[in-house]
Amino acid sequence: MIRNFLTICFLPLALFSGAVQAETLYYNIAHAINHSKYIDWAVREGANGIEADLRFTDDGEVLKFQHGSPCECRFPNLWGVLWKETEVCQQMMSVDPTYRPDPLLPDTVTVKSAKDACLVNETSRGFLNTLAGKSAIALFIVDSKVGDSVAKNDTARSAAGRNVIAALVADLFDKGYKGKVIVGVDKSKFQAYSKAAAEAARATRYADRIYISFDEDGNSTKKARATIDLLTSFAAGKAVYGNGVTANWRGDFEDSFKAGVDAESKGSVRMNYIWTLDKVASMTDYLALGVRGIMTNSPKNVMTALQPFTAPGKNGRMAKPEDPL
Repeated sequence: MIRNFLTICFLPLALFSGAVQAETLYYNIAHAINHSKYIDWAVREGANGIEADLRFTDDGEVLKFQHGSPCECRFPNLWGVLWKETEVCQQMMSVDPTYRPDPLLPDTVTVKSAKDACLVNETSRGFLNTLAGKSAIALFIVDSKVGDSVAKNDTARSAAGRNVIAALVADLFDKGYKGKVIVGVDKSKFQAYSKAAAEAARATRYADRIYISFDEDGNSTKKARATIDLLTSFAAGKAVYGNGVTANWRGDFEDSFKAGVDAESKGSVRMNYIWTLDKVASMTDYLALGVRGIMTNSPKNVMTALQPFTAPGKNGRMAKPEDPL
């Protein structure tokens, strides 16, 4: 009798706990924020995630955040004759064009063109130290430019993988950052970098907040499954699946993300994110598939696309720094 009474009393609590766990957490990831002065703009537009492009020295030392040219700064607007800047590019070109590449030095650079915007940069330490103090950021994606900046051998790539974790620990987490980090690279051919990063991350006290991804490793169900299998072979429990194409082009990644979302439902990957989407209709399509991370040049458009998924009764909301991935 007492056992039945206790079961009846605690059943609602168990159901409530299950409901909380079932919440869908979404990430609005501002693309190519390669100087920390633009983080606040992204947050004002609704972003709770930041992506930036990390470059290394030839031997794998962490150097700076910079995309490089060309980039997603301008789009053909009218039959390719007129051009339109992306929203983040407008910030860099028109609203707040002057920045300091090294916060420890007085030297400044002023963005005067789309190419200049692609070359905006900041030292790794300066960027990470500033990001550490941004309490609204739940997720930081490191787009590791291994193929563009590291020597073409696995020794240098492995060194870069260890060094990126050391930098994240010393310059981001130890400085008070509360969110998660995805250490990403485009192709699985750079897996020496990712494996070294995963191994180094496991040895830190922040191991539960560091994840690993490949996010441009072929576009098909078969390739997505192969990429996920590879990730889980060396980063079990920390694997994230990403994919996409520049917002200047159209791409169909439905089959790849069906595989990715299925893997997430089974616990093989922790989340899925797509890059780079700027149109609400495209965002909505992938959100409907179950993709929880949208990387964009227009964070305000992501907020519009998310409205039906985060409305009352939908059990979805924007992720917070303290949330699980």
